[in-house]
Amino acid sequence: MGWSPESAAQAYTETVKLCKVGIGRRHVAAGAEHHSTEFLAALAGGIEAKLLVQVTRAATPATIALAVAARKTGGRLICVLSESESLLNAMVAMDALGLSTVVEFIVGDAKDVLPQFSGVDFALIDCRREESVELFDLLRLNPSRAVVVAENLFQRSARALYEDKMTNRPGSKSVILPIGKGIEVAKLSREDFGTKEEGKRRTTKRVSWAMDIADMLQR
Repeated sequence: MGWSPESAAQAYTETVKLCKVGIGRRHVAAGAEHHSTEFLAALAGGIEAKLLVQVTRAATPATIALAVAARKTGGRLICVLSESESLLNAMVAMDALGLSTVVEFIVGDAKDVLPQFSGVDFALIDCRREESVELFDLLRLNPSRAVVVAENLFQRSARALYEDKMTNRPGSKSVILPIGKGIEVAKLSREDFGTKEEGKRRTTKRVSWAMDIADMLQR
């Protein structure tokens, strides 16, 4: 997994344009703030993710961002919805924005759906969900390298559980970003696997994050 500045910039710019249109956003639930949305698009596009996964109650602006990235990379987004009544609006939004061909919506329990997809390059987990840590364990990530983003991390109860999970997972490097309501970007790769203590030392870099994240993803 390398880092493509060109792909990141294109995904970012396209997301800005589509979110300004407003057509699709009328049919999605309130979600990530605009700067969080654009960041997600740039991140997924920059690592050139082919298989992206989002677990959410309903389609959000982040869904648009990840769909844009998937279209840019020639990949696809699996969006797992927990509310069946949100499906129609989600499909209308993606169709209006010309993104329907790169998104597959699945209504159901994420615990049953996630194990069906292997080789996930990029995953977005909402830490407001009580089962967020359990969902992380169910992800079948790309065994070479993958990126998992936890959003809404600054909610006290969620942060403690998720950080404990990441701190004790060997082979992970992460950066906590002051974006929106808190985001942690974690890179997991086979080549970084080591002892439990090594994993702890590699985790939770929190300063100069713009440079840290680029450096982390390129390694």
